[in-house]
Amino acid sequence: MYYNYIEKEGEDIVKKLVPVFLTFIVTLLMVSCPIDEGEGDDPFGPVDQNQYTFWAQDTTDDSDYQITAKNLAVRTYCEVWADINAGVTEQQARDLATEFDTRIYQPITNAFGSYQSINNSNGKLLLLMLDIRDNYGVGGNTGYTAGYFYSRDLTSHAHSNRAAMLYIDTNPGLNNVSQTYATVAHELQHIINLAASVNHRRVGNTVYAMDTWIDEGLSSAAEHIYGGRQDSRITWFNRDTYGTIANGNNFYVWGEQPTAILDEYATDYLFFQWLRIHGGGIGIYKNIITSPYADYRAVTAAAASIDSNWDSLLGKWLEANYVNAPSGIKGYKGEMKTRVWAVAGSKTLKPGEGVYTISSSAPTGDTYKKFLLMNKNALSGDLYPPYNGSRVLMYNANVNQTTTITDTLSGTAETKPSPLPLLNIQGSFASAENQPYVIDARDLLGRDAGTGTINIQDLANDRR
Repeated sequence: MYYNYIEKEGEDIVKKLVPVFLTFIVTLLMVSCPIDEGEGDDPFGPVDQNQYTFWAQDTTDDSDYQITAKNLAVRTYCEVWADINAGVTEQQARDLATEFDTRIYQPITNAFGSYQSINNSNGKLLLLMLDIRDNYGVGGNTGYTAGYFYSRDLTSHAHSNRAAMLYIDTNPGLNNVSQTYATVAHELQHIINLAASVNHRRVGNTVYAMDTWIDEGLSSAAEHIYGGRQDSRITWFNRDTYGTIANGNNFYVWGEQPTAILDEYATDYLFFQWLRIHGGGIGIYKNIITSPYADYRAVTAAAASIDSNWDSLLGKWLEANYVNAPSGIKGYKGEMKTRVWAVAGSKTLKPGEGVYTISSSAPTGDTYKKFLLMNKNALSGDLYPPYNGSRVLMYNANVNQTTTITDTLSGTAETKPSPLPLLNIQGSFASAENQPYVIDARDLLGRDAGTGTINIQDLANDRR
């Protein structure tokens, strides 16, 4: 996706964007100056005593509605506002502000960079707490939108809030504040990513936004940086309840199976952790986000120490998920364990997808249809049910996100135990399977996550 910024010849984009929301910010936040947090000082600044109306989005039908919110907390890097009908207490708002200032802001900006080039004049991020309309609890639905960043708020659109801000869910968000805080880290990366696109992927008046799978992969990495290993993502991958991952679904063609969107998050998380583990640490993320490329080339350039070719880099990661070696490139060096399931028969794979079959002989591939014969030795601590021996991996190495491959796997499929025993898995099935799952607003709406063009007034369509 790329943004076409309409501006006068030679006009700087930051000068173009800031006046759009500066008046609102000055009016709204005029008392919110940075606070000196020296020893013994109160870290909280004075709050605005007025109530203001904000636009929000109903993620069930993409409509706009208004809420009234009050300012409950102000700190150095953020201020927290809450819908007056959401039941948010001052202490909950202060806890969020404290978490952002002391545990989220510095680690995430250190890893990914600054967003100040597209922020308001006082440098604070506005955090709006509300019950996001997402059908949580309707018909037993346990999925919810934990939060989002809406770039429309940086424009002069009629429904823009004219502020750099994040929307944070309160129901069920406040029932799991650790996930809520992780969501803030996730969404903060999205804001930084947009700023990086403005600063590093701009050609004339055209700004190229990163492919969705890279943007989301970096946001999943932000969650890891903030909160450590994301067991729910790993467990979703390993359990593969619906068999969609075993049949190839993963992150590269984002949203191709709307009913299996959690596959994308799980596989994206694992891929970006594998890159970190083998690519020199979290520094690889800043190399990706500051790349002049918006597609897979941003990843291959940053991961050159592993492999600079996309087809073989992808193959190495897919092999690592099978072999799961405790050391070396064919695993995660013990940080996490993965379990893949063998299939057989005719399979059609979109770019980036791969499947495994039990076989000791690999067919000959071609430019995009790749086959890899793999071998795994039984290891102590392997995930249940344990497995070893030879398997053949077939995967689609095309980079254009549209060209499929089809072939028949002549190997043997694997029968998954039912119910799957709750053994030897990082992140217990019980805790991970029964909790609400977090997805971005654009996925809940089923929006096309591919490439496209929008101009500045249509930036409203880029909700993350």
